[in-house]
Amino acid sequence: MVNSYDVRVEFYPISFIGFAAGHEKARSDYEDFTYFECDEIRCSGDITRDYALAKIALAAGPILFSAMAKRSRNSYSGEDDEAVGEYQWAVLASAGSDTFHMRRFFTGLKTKVGTLGLLNEELRFSESEQFYKMNAALINLTRSKVSTTFGAGGLHTSEAKRGLIVFLLFKYHFEKSDKLF
Repeated sequence: MVNSYDVRVEFYPISFIGFAAGHEKARSDYEDFTYFECDEIRCSGDITRDYALAKIALAAGPILFSAMAKRSRNSYSGEDDEAVGEYQWAVLASAGSDTFHMRRFFTGLKTKVGTLGLLNEELRFSESEQFYKMNAALINLTRSKVSTTFGAGGLHTSEAKRGLIVFLLFKYHFEKSDKLF
């Protein structure tokens, strides 16, 4: 089981450019990962991430583009020198702490059916020199309060061989978000 929370403050000086700073904490008790040998590395424990990010979203007619850059200083629970399994990215982080730099690009096309797009995501850890790369084609369909995203593409990390990734995301919007001002 993995439990987490994420608290952040976002600031948009212009509607299509945003900045955020946040604090995330995750607790993992799961030790049956297919891409880690949990008897050789630390798979369970606490991960704390303090991060800052910048993002931009642009549109011209039906064409969409967004980019995000994120830097996160991570600390990991535990007293030993074992590498830590960063389950979200399938990489091994340095024991104690590590810093990652991430960038994500999305290019899409809005149609009557939904949004079609291409996603590129890359992540590098400074201390452990681990990496994560993912490229995928996506389709997002939104009907009323339900949003469904299908995707397929390639995934490659320093710990996982190149392979196929397929994902499905359902999102239900209970209430519309309120604006402060």
